[in-house]
Amino acid sequence: MKLIDLQQIDKLLRKRLKGFATKDDLRGFATKDDLRDALKNHPTKKDLKNALEDLLADVIKVVDKTKADKKDVDKIEGQLSF
Repeated sequence: MKLIDLQQIDKLLRKRLKGFATKDDLRGFATKDDLRDALKNHPTKKDLKNALEDLLADVIKVVDKTKADKKDVDKIEGQLSF
């Protein structure tokens, strides 16, 4: 290949790759490890699922207790009515 051919190829490549980012452009962006470190202290999907299941169990417990208390109140009111 002649020098002129290489220059034409270089010119064509520069024209085609004009909109692409270079390594220097990408240096400031976060890497996979940076993102992993940033998310280390946040709950995972599994943690959130477990927390929601625990919350649901607590809500069901409270609803059941409220129903039982209502039955007890209705029973006592039935005994007090003349």
